[in-house]
Amino acid sequence: DEDAALRERAQRFVGQAELAVGEAERERELLRQDEALRARLVDLRLEQIETIGNTKREAEFDKAFAQAFHDYGVDLEAADLVPALERIRERDIAEEVALALDDWGRVRRKVLGPNSEVAKNLFYLAMDLDEDPERRRMREAIYANDLAAMLELSAPENLAKLAPGSIWVLSATLWDRFPERRPDVYRMYDQALHLYPGDFVLQWVGGNIYQDAGRHQASLACRIAALSLRPDNISARARVAESLLFLGRSTDSEGAGRACVAADPSNADAHYALAMAQLQLGDHAGALASVSRALALREVANWRSDELVLRFYLGQATRAQVAEALARTGDRDIAGTYGFGLLEHPDPAQRDPELVLRTLEGRPALFMDADWVFVLETLARIRSGDWSGAQTALADHYSTPSLSFLSPGALIFMRALIYAHVGREDAARECYARGMVEWNAQTGGNPAAWERSDMMLWRREAEAALAK
Repeated sequence: DEDAALRERAQRFVGQAELAVGEAERERELLRQDEALRARLVDLRLEQIETIGNTKREAEFDKAFAQAFHDYGVDLEAADLVPALERIRERDIAEEVALALDDWGRVRRKVLGPNSEVAKNLFYLAMDLDEDPERRRMREAIYANDLAAMLELSAPENLAKLAPGSIWVLSATLWDRFPERRPDVYRMYDQALHLYPGDFVLQWVGGNIYQDAGRHQASLACRIAALSLRPDNISARARVAESLLFLGRSTDSEGAGRACVAADPSNADAHYALAMAQLQLGDHAGALASVSRALALREVANWRSDELVLRFYLGQATRAQVAEALARTGDRDIAGTYGFGLLEHPDPAQRDPELVLRTLEGRPALFMDADWVFVLETLARIRSGDWSGAQTALADHYSTPSLSFLSPGALIFMRALIYAHVGREDAARECYARGMVEWNAQTGGNPAAWERSDMMLWRREAEAALAK
C-alpha cells in the first residue's frame, strides 16, 4: 500500500510537471507570437510611410494588415469579435494593437472611403481596447476630421501627453488631409524627437520629412539615431548613405553603401545607395553595375532612368535614346535625370544643352515647383556658352536641392566658374576659396578617391577659367 501511494504521488508530480512544462511552452509560443506581431506592425507602419498617396500600395497594405492579425491568430474582420478581443486583452499588447488599428483605419478610410462600415469598426475596436483619455480624444478628432481638436492635441504644451505611436498617427493625418498644416507637422517632430529619442518610427519619419524639406543635417541625425536603434536594419543603413550623399560626403556615402551591400546583397535599396555615391565620385561603370543589381531585385522607374543615363555615359546607349526618353516621360524627376545626363556626358560632343533648354521652356508645367530646375538651366547655359544666362539662372540659389545632381562642393566651384567668365574676378576667387574649404573638409586623408568626382571636375574648370 505504501508503495502504491508513493507511485500515485510520483505520477501526480510527473503530471503536474508535464502540465507546468506545457504551460511554459505555451507561454513561450504566445510570447513569440506577440513579438512577431509587434515587429510586423512596426514594419507595416514604416512601409506605409513610404507609400502615402499611392492608391495601389495602400490597397495592398489594407490586405497586409488583415493578414498580420490572421497570422497572429485573430480575425478582426469576423462577425464575432469577442474571441479576438479576449485573446488580445489577455496579452500585454492591447495598446500596441490599438495604435496599429489607428494605422490600419487610416489606410482603410483611404481605400474604402471615410464612411465605410469596416473602417468604422476599426475605430470602435481601438476605442474598446485602449482607454487612455488622450488617445481616445485623438481617435475621436481623426474620426470626425476635427482639425481644431487635432491641432490642440498636437500643440507644444500638449504633445508630451501623447505616446510616440499617437504622434505618428496624428502627424500622418495632418500631413495627408491638410497639406497647408505641414509646418505644424515639422514643429511636432522638432519637439517629439527630443521627447522620444528612442523611438525608431519617429526617428525614421523625421529623417524622411527633414530630407524632403532640405534639412539634411537634421535628416542625417535622425537616420543615425534610427540606425543605432536597429543596427541590423538595412533600409536604415541605406538612408544614412543617402543623407551623407546630400551633404557632399561622397566617400562616406560610398562606404555606407558598400557596408549595406555586404550585410544584405539581396537588398535593392543597398545597391542603389551605393550606385548614387559611385556616380557622384565619377565611377560610372561601378554605378551602372550597382543600379543594374538594384533593378534585378526590384523594378523602380526612377532607377531605370539612372540606368539609361549611365549606359549613355559608357557608350551603351545613344543620345537619341535619352532624348526620346526625355520627350516621352511625364515624370518630373525622371525628366530631370535625363536632362542632367544630356548635359554632363563625359564627352562634350555627346551633350545637348539646346534640347534641355527647349524642354525646360516648352514644358513649364512639368517642372513647376521643382527646387532643382535652376541646376539644369545653369548647366545648360554653361554648356551652351551663355555665361550671363548661367549667372541669372544660378542667382542666389545656395541650398542643396532635393535631387542630388551635383554635390554641394561642385555647385560652389560652378559658381566660381560662372563669375570668372562674366568678369567678376573677386567674387570668383572668393567662391573658389570657399570651394577649397569644402574640398579640404571632404577629401582629407584620401584626396585620390575624389579625382574623378564631380567636385574635382568643376574645380578644374574653375581653375582653368581663373588662370586666363
